[in-house]
Amino acid sequence: MPSPLHRYKAEFFKALAHPLRLAILDALREGEKTVTVLQKELGVEQPAVSRQLAFLRQQGLVAVRREGALAYYRTKDPEVYAFLYPLSPTEPGAVRDSPLFHDHLNLRGTSACVRVGPHETNTLRSGTGGSIEQMGRWGFPQGGFRRWGRGVFWLTLLLLALAACRGTGEAPEPPGSPPPAPGPAPSVRTLIYQLTGYPASGLTALGAAAAGLYVIDLTKDGATPWSGDDLAALEGKPVLAYMEIGGMENYRPEYSVVQKDAPDLLLNSVPGWSGEWYAKYWDERWWNLVVRPRLDKALAAGFKGIYLDLVDAYEGINLNLVPGETRDSLAVKMVALLGRISQYVKAKRPDFWVFPQNAPELRMRPGYLPAIDGIGLEELFFYATDKPCTDSGCQERLAHARAIRDAGKLVLTVDYATRPENVRAACEKSRAERFVPYVTVVDLDRISPLCP
Repeated sequence: MPSPLHRYKAEFFKALAHPLRLAILDALREGEKTVTVLQKELGVEQPAVSRQLAFLRQQGLVAVRREGALAYYRTKDPEVYAFLYPLSPTEPGAVRDSPLFHDHLNLRGTSACVRVGPHETNTLRSGTGGSIEQMGRWGFPQGGFRRWGRGVFWLTLLLLALAACRGTGEAPEPPGSPPPAPGPAPSVRTLIYQLTGYPASGLTALGAAAAGLYVIDLTKDGATPWSGDDLAALEGKPVLAYMEIGGMENYRPEYSVVQKDAPDLLLNSVPGWSGEWYAKYWDERWWNLVVRPRLDKALAAGFKGIYLDLVDAYEGINLNLVPGETRDSLAVKMVALLGRISQYVKAKRPDFWVFPQNAPELRMRPGYLPAIDGIGLEELFFYATDKPCTDSGCQERLAHARAIRDAGKLVLTVDYATRPENVRAACEKSRAERFVPYVTVVDLDRISPLCP
């Protein structure tokens, strides 16, 4: 079975295994550049450049410096070029001299042989003064390759070497990964989660409940956003704005816009929820028409953060509607969207919180944990309604929740129970795990008692 280190290595090389990303890194070798400059140099559309820069930032390969309205991108660790262009006569500094190569591939004191043809073998040896020896023919024309093309070739050889090596130990943090985002205040102990049924008086009743944290819909009625004056009724307590990022309900104001301008973004319906559809959340039009406008509304109203639902859309989308996609590729794209959301809001307000709901298994994917401040988990201890959650799926999600908590993130639990003994049990189980509990009804249309 692959070790965590093998999985990390695979993800690290996956970050480089895209021609446009390699071209961007190649261009940034000359120094800082803006998106506009990169777009002109590479001859591609601006959204494509932005997407790949965001991905490279998530993987810790690219950093950004802001100067006024401009953002200047640069390579975060120049030694990455030792991966891309090793042993080239025009690229001084072979792989054998790169600490990045040895440290991240964990080859110190090891050797690995890779068969690359009937009679050709590569031997990788490392350690102090380590070397890479080449024997035999490589089977490709001399010259004629663009620099990033040579990089792809050598990355392939390195991946073959890794397949022959046996890694040990735990995976290190990705090179140059950003520090964890600022987390919620540890004093948060109580939660109220209400999405509908707000009285005409606004949020006064919620404020009177004196919870430590609130999750409410982005809007009062599905369409009209809350204002800063509305949120003042919660007496300065942190409030998260609920919004969907993996789908769309038909009563939202963006629905008519999507239907008019990009109806193909909507896919199959969400089981059990009439008038709601999964969406192509990775499409740039989805970002422009739905996600970014919602984020801007939350920022403008003065919310403390966002609470993102349908993150698990990658599991529910009908693959027949998205040819070429797999569950794995959709999961990668969901994490990329979370990373983009986090970067967008934190560039405007560094202390803005990002909480996805459900899909805790995404924590295993690179870029997920640095993008979030916490997570909300439904039905961790009781299914709707009053049904104990004891199956293997519940235990698996609990294990993920513990790992997220141990990573320094706040875990909110939302269980659906009404029987007093079950309400009490859900509160106690969550407290025992050092989570923040709330027990309510599945309609989320009322204020339920706070867990003691």
